[in-house]
Amino acid sequence: MTNQIAGWKKILIGFLIIAAVSVGFWIGRQTGPEEAAVDTASESTEDAQTTAEGAEDSGPKWWTCSMHPSVKLPSGDMKCPICFMELIPMEEDSGGGDIPSLKLSDRARFLAEVETAEVVRREVTKEVRLVGKIRSDETKMSMITAWVPGRLDRLFVDYTGMEVRKGDHLVDLYSPELYSAQQELLQAIQSFSDLEGAKSNLLVDTSKTHIQSSKNKLTRLGLTEKQVEGIVESGEANDTLTIYSPTSGIVTQRQGTEGMYVDEGSMIYTIADLSEVWLLLDAYESDVQWLHYGQMVEFETEAYPGEVFSGKLSFISPVLDEGSRTVTLRVNVPNEDLRLKPGMFARARIQAIPTAGGKVMAPEMAGKWLCPMHPEVVEDFFGFCPICEMPLETARSLGYVTAASDRDLPLVIPDTAPLITGKRAVVYVEAKSEEEVRYVGREVLLGPHAGPFYVVDAGLEEGERVVTEGAFKIDSAMQIQDKPSMMNPSDTPKEIGSGTSKKETEEEFAPVEIPEEFREKVRPVVKNYLDLQTALAADSFEEAQTASIEVASSVSSLAKNHLAGDSHDQWMADLKSLGDTSTATKASPDMEMMRESFYPLSQSLEDFVLHFGHGLDFPIRRAFCPMALEDGATWIQVDETIANPYYGASMLRCGEIQATYPSELAEGEEG
Repeated sequence: MTNQIAGWKKILIGFLIIAAVSVGFWIGRQTGPEEAAVDTASESTEDAQTTAEGAEDSGPKWWTCSMHPSVKLPSGDMKCPICFMELIPMEEDSGGGDIPSLKLSDRARFLAEVETAEVVRREVTKEVRLVGKIRSDETKMSMITAWVPGRLDRLFVDYTGMEVRKGDHLVDLYSPELYSAQQELLQAIQSFSDLEGAKSNLLVDTSKTHIQSSKNKLTRLGLTEKQVEGIVESGEANDTLTIYSPTSGIVTQRQGTEGMYVDEGSMIYTIADLSEVWLLLDAYESDVQWLHYGQMVEFETEAYPGEVFSGKLSFISPVLDEGSRTVTLRVNVPNEDLRLKPGMFARARIQAIPTAGGKVMAPEMAGKWLCPMHPEVVEDFFGFCPICEMPLETARSLGYVTAASDRDLPLVIPDTAPLITGKRAVVYVEAKSEEEVRYVGREVLLGPHAGPFYVVDAGLEEGERVVTEGAFKIDSAMQIQDKPSMMNPSDTPKEIGSGTSKKETEEEFAPVEIPEEFREKVRPVVKNYLDLQTALAADSFEEAQTASIEVASSVSSLAKNHLAGDSHDQWMADLKSLGDTSTATKASPDMEMMRESFYPLSQSLEDFVLHFGHGLDFPIRRAFCPMALEDGATWIQVDETIANPYYGASMLRCGEIQATYPSELAEGEEG
């Protein structure tokens, strides 16, 4: 058996030797004689170099992560070690010129799915959504009161909600004063009759005047002219007379009851004419810029889902409610069929058209005449206000923009174009030439967000093209090449160069001086916040709950102090913001909700630190993660190494330090 195995081994070795010789012979034939190899060595070397360069150009040398540009790996088959996203090729061409830019080949643009759009002037529409309630029209409410003392013998309208029309009887009123007034009229008539044939015109005229004044007295006491004429014709006075309704509407209140004695001015009924109602809406501060008198408002109610009602905006409150931070609007709504009931809940929307000057266009006011005191009065021709009798004025003279030329239209870009972080907005402008296409980052000043567009106040010119899709990938490539970008606003002031470095932040950090006893209470607030940030970064919900309770408690303790002088209002506003956000964080039921509420708390704390300092003997830093909470979020931490509280261990190092707030204590002081 052993001999057989040894034999097979010899045979196998023999086959291997034969195969090696055959391969060597084949390679030799492909290479050629030694002399040929020597003669063409130089040429082969050049060809090899060309081939190597072509191989190098055929694919990217380095790969990176669009979310974490610090990652640099030699293969695209790998994943980002931080967020495990697919890698993208690193652009080697850094561009040229003084302005930082990025050159992309046709293939790179295709892979990055870059799309552009032209910066244009056009009419855009902003839809403002509001909520409110239906109310009675205050100008169409009537109070039925007793014009003379007496007793209510009978109530014909004896419950609220009853509909009455003008001229309907309301109550029978027994009144000795009315009886005396009637007797006075009858005596005046009798005196005039006794003067028949008298030659003194003075006595006759005086008697006629007495009769007319007696009639006027009865009408002023609540009788109609028809009732007065009935008394004159019958020649009899009644101690009980009927009071008729002076208006049509719904009885919303009934204060009188049968048999009740009333004095002059006592309330009996309240009647509301609901043929026109008010819709009272609440508009936030940010929505006020879109509103003007006369705008058409469309709304739906819970009672009639899907049915759209409309009315005109007739009043904008000049006062902001400090509690809700809203402004009250009033919309006059026709309601002939009485379907809209006071108290109904409504959801409304207003379509506003902005102009380049920041005003809202009102094309529906073209050629109209308005009352300056009652803007709900809109007429087609000049006249006088039917309410206050003031002369009407043109809409244009009252500040309305009724039509706009092309230059009055706002400059707009698609809302997918800008990369927004904090107070900055960056767009990438396409610079195309015959040889290449480059993308230049530019900081812009954005106006309102109107539908699918942003209004551009500064930074772009009409006709330029901006990147609408793929801008974030371009920005990531700019970061990889250490150029100014959305997250790195340094260097060139003409483009993305208006950011603040850490050194500048430290020099500009100059909070208001506060008393030492105040500063001692500020420190626990900041320290407890830092404990909360550490707990969230460590994914410890239990420790985060404890820290959030401590934050709210220390803020509550600090709020008992009142700063004097000009800084009082800012002190109180910052403390209120801290109190609201810390309370919300403390009430979070789980880690996800706590991380969401941690961002507004971080903003409130940083505002307070900017205004009044942190009182610590070590610096603290503001960090930012562009992936947190969809739109990016900031926080405050101590170390220079990122500890992301929004992701914890899953992406602990995602983010960057944006600013540093230095130590406030002199050397030797205790923190």
